[in-house]
Amino acid sequence: KNLEQMLISKKWLIGLGGLLVAAGLAIGLGVGLDRRGKQSGQASSSSDPKSTPIPSSAPSHSRDDSPAGPLPVSLSLTSFDPKMLAGYDECSDFVLELGEMAKYMANVHIDRMALQHYHNEYFYNTPRGGSGGFNDIVMLDNEMVSPQIISDKSDNSNSNTGESSYGTNNQVEGVDEADTVKSDGVHVYAAYGDNLVVWEASSGTEVSRTVIPTTDDEGIPLCDSQTTDYCYENKEWQKMNIASLLMHQDRITAIVQSPYRIRDQDSDQDQSTMHGSHATRLFVYDKSIPSNKGPLTLIAQKDIQGYYQSARLIDQYAHVVTSTSINAWYHLYDHLDPMNFVDKSERHLDFYYNPKPDLKGMNETEYRIAANAKATELIPSFAEQLASESLGTTDISSEDCTSILRLILYSKRNDKEGEEELSPISFTTAGALSNFAQVTSFNINAATGNMDGGHGKLSTSSSGVFVPFNSYSNSVYSSRDMMIIAGEAYEENSDGNWEEKTVLFAFSLNGDESKAVSIGVVPGSLLNQFSMDHYSYNDADYLRVATTSWARWSIVGDSWGQTEESSSQVTVLSLPSPGSQTDTPTNMEIIGQVDNLGKGERIYAVRFLGTRAFVVTFRQIDPFYTLNMEDPANPKVVGELKIPGFSNYLHPIGDGNLILAVGQDDGLQVAIYNVTDFGNPTQ
Repeated sequence: KNLEQMLISKKWLIGLGGLLVAAGLAIGLGVGLDRRGKQSGQASSSSDPKSTPIPSSAPSHSRDDSPAGPLPVSLSLTSFDPKMLAGYDECSDFVLELGEMAKYMANVHIDRMALQHYHNEYFYNTPRGGSGGFNDIVMLDNEMVSPQIISDKSDNSNSNTGESSYGTNNQVEGVDEADTVKSDGVHVYAAYGDNLVVWEASSGTEVSRTVIPTTDDEGIPLCDSQTTDYCYENKEWQKMNIASLLMHQDRITAIVQSPYRIRDQDSDQDQSTMHGSHATRLFVYDKSIPSNKGPLTLIAQKDIQGYYQSARLIDQYAHVVTSTSINAWYHLYDHLDPMNFVDKSERHLDFYYNPKPDLKGMNETEYRIAANAKATELIPSFAEQLASESLGTTDISSEDCTSILRLILYSKRNDKEGEEELSPISFTTAGALSNFAQVTSFNINAATGNMDGGHGKLSTSSSGVFVPFNSYSNSVYSSRDMMIIAGEAYEENSDGNWEEKTVLFAFSLNGDESKAVSIGVVPGSLLNQFSMDHYSYNDADYLRVATTSWARWSIVGDSWGQTEESSSQVTVLSLPSPGSQTDTPTNMEIIGQVDNLGKGERIYAVRFLGTRAFVVTFRQIDPFYTLNMEDPANPKVVGELKIPGFSNYLHPIGDGNLILAVGQDDGLQVAIYNVTDFGNPTQ
């Protein structure tokens, strides 16, 4: 599984696409805060959600003589701050701040529409996020755990073959990764679409086949001609799909991606606020083979929000990461378009193809007033529904909202010299409410009973955070104590240019619970989960992250040209100790870094092994770097080997003095590096 992921890497294309989109969209401030901090009161980091007014729209793009003011907005936090990790003591505060954030998003969108239609400034100040399309990636905070040598030891072996290595190729010892094939040495369990197929490991004889049920955890079925109540729309081409499997002792969990969208035939509100509502379903089975070789026995199931990203199993405790974009277009943006407030007979004939800066029948002041009123009407129900879906319940009053991280505008404090005042400026070009990421945890052995008699639910706990990042741009890393979710962001530097950053959210793992405990930011773009590592040294914990900072381009003379080469770095950050269980949120502070690796190149493979690290960069030849990571404050390159081709995946052999490398050089290339002499690696 990991070899395939490394070899079929799309990171280069995603990184290039992200830079192009950022260049096109990131004009000025991404989150729309006033550099001067003057329009609606200076933003602050107050803990009182009702006492911190913030600039309500995008004053860096809107005009000082705007004919109608924006909706007033007040949030408890605006900047990327550890205080966001505290969550909400009351779910009513969560709903309140969802409404405030929706007002901010409406202000930005209304301002954009006004600039486009009345000032001929098209796609200026594009609203960030919420429509489910490509967004410049944001930050996630995770904590990393150290990937040690990978081997999943199973107590079960097949006496017929003498083979015992039936475990998944895991990054970290003792942390099992979800995969589409699992085996206990006696049987092989494999996902085929919506079928869980089991065969004997020694003979290949199929002994069981289970079709995943289509009803959800409330017993709601697919729609048919007789359905008159809640049901799921059923297209002929839609199928349930098993994304991954987790196995422990006599239990196996199928993590299933559901394509169905729920429909209430008695309501006009047939659109969820989350695109991934009920999109991931968990089914826990008894993996014992029935005597009649029929389907496995279903023990429990649970629907969770979002599209499946990754999962880990630590002993009997499973942790599943999902992410979903927010459907703000349907519930908010689409209703605020100027054409909704103009009589059809008064519209220009070429409205859709060549919008005019002045709409017949409505001036800019009238549009802004009408759009503000419409947003005020829509936002309360949008906030209530979004809160309900993010918590997975229709009754939020009984829920614990401390596990939902506080909403923030992803901004940072401006510390430019010569500024009269410090003011919040953009950290990312993505939106305030763009995506919802969630870690769902449960005890795979806790489920009991037989589902044939009714619809029982799997007991789970979860931690969630709203972030402006795309699901396909994030990486998930986990040790036995920490799970890190990482994604890309773009930060405006002191020269007004946008630089790639990797934002990290760290979740402590304690049995069947997860809790966000730290956030951090490092320069550059992350390749994948192997670029992160949790390391303990002298009773302290650290996160090591390998990233690439892309080349810079701008106008040079009279032409477009490169002004700075790409390069890579390995950064060491502080982490809270997993055993401390401190209630004080923390920042991951950078305490060490080695930079300027592979000038003009990018990272293709990374492996951390205790006090050593191995990094492969590539453009025309493959530099294989060895790094001494023993002192977290002083990581350093100690060896380098240049060979043709490149490696996508590194794997330790034996005691780690041999490194298997899989990559390409005019076709598939498999090589072994000898790193016994750490300063002089050889192939």
